[in-house]
Amino acid sequence: MAKKVADDTIAQLENTRRSLLGLSESYMRGVDERLAEVFKLPEGRSAIQSDIARWIRDEAKNGDGGYTNIREAVTSNSEFAKVLYHWPTQL
Repeated sequence: MAKKVADDTIAQLENTRRSLLGLSESYMRGVDERLAEVFKLPEGRSAIQSDIARWIRDEAKNGDGGYTNIREAVTSNSEFAKVLYHWPTQL
């Protein structure tokens, strides 16, 4: 009898686990879609975006508050945030 109770409990836990994994995957897809929407780069502004990327690169090398300057730019100007979002992690 105890083995049956244990087996039933394990089966119920596995079902719950599968359900939770499905929900989390669905939520993550929703988050990814929303991020892509929010951080979509405006079209026709590639020259400005290139300048923003160059400025970020230069500020990252600036040992005198460069990362602070980047943080301020990203929080005050959404285009800076969008450029940084699309920036390859290797850079």
